[in-house]
Amino acid sequence: MLVNNLNITQDLINEIKDVSVQASDQINKIYQQYKLGGQNIVLQNKKDYSELTQADLISHDIIYKALKKLTPHIPIVSEELLESHDLINQGLFWLIDPLDGTKEFILGTDEFTINIALIQDGQVIFGLISAPALGKTYWGSKLSGSFVSSTNGVKKISVVIPKETERLKIISSRNHSNHETEKFISSFSKNKSMHIGSSLKFCMIASGDAHIYPRFGRTCLWDTAAGQAILENAGGTVSVLSEEKLSYNQSSIYNPYFIAASTPLSIIKQYQNII
Repeated sequence: MLVNNLNITQDLINEIKDVSVQASDQINKIYQQYKLGGQNIVLQNKKDYSELTQADLISHDIIYKALKKLTPHIPIVSEELLESHDLINQGLFWLIDPLDGTKEFILGTDEFTINIALIQDGQVIFGLISAPALGKTYWGSKLSGSFVSSTNGVKKISVVIPKETERLKIISSRNHSNHETEKFISSFSKNKSMHIGSSLKFCMIASGDAHIYPRFGRTCLWDTAAGQAILENAGGTVSVLSEEKLSYNQSSIYNPYFIAASTPLSIIKQYQNII
C-alpha cells in the first residue's frame, strides 16, 4: 500500500531526536571501547567492499524498531536491510543510514553520523543527522527551518552566501575524492578547500561554515537525504549537474553526481574561472 502523506509535527521531530540519542549512545559505547584497544569491530565486508561493524547493526536495530512503533504504516528503507531497498518507490517512506562514515568510525576521526530522513513523492520533507562523537544533532524541515543542538543548547542555523571578494570554502570527501572533484575545486581562483567525512559536509554548509560540496563520485540515497533536508531548510540547495534538484523518485539506490551549496548552482558558476 502506498502512503501519501504525513504531517511533520514538533512532537514527531522530538521523538526522532530521542531515537537518535539512543542510537548515538550505543555507537559511542562501541567507539570508545574500540579506541581503547578493544576487539576488532569490523564484522565483514559487504558486496561493495565497504565495512560492516557492530555499530552499524546495533544502530539499525534501534532506529528500525523505534520507527516501526512510531509510524507502523510507513515503510522503512535502511542501508543495512537489503530487502528494504525495493521499497524506495513508495509514496512515503523513511530512509536511514544507521552509521554513515563507517570508514571514519574505524579510523577514529569522529566524523561519522546517523542519518534519518523522510521522503514523500521523491522529495525530502524531514531530515536528521546526529554526530555521536561530536555531541551534535542537526535537523531540518519546512515546519520551522533547520537547527543544531549541542551542549550549548539549540540554535537555528542558516547558510552564508559568499561575497564576491571572499574565498569560497569548498568541502569535499576525506576518503572519496577524485580527479574530477579536484578539477572542479581548482576552477575557483579564490578557494579554501577542506576534507570532511560523512554527511557532516551538508551540515557545515547549512550552519555557514562552508559554501560548496561537490560530489562527483558514487553516493547512495541514504547518504544524502537527511543532509539535503537540513541544507535546503537552512536556505541552501542540492542540485544535479543539470541544475535540477536532487530527488528520490527513482528505482536505483545510487544518486547522480551533485553539488550542494549555500546558493543556487547558477550563481556558484559565476565564481569559476572555467565553467
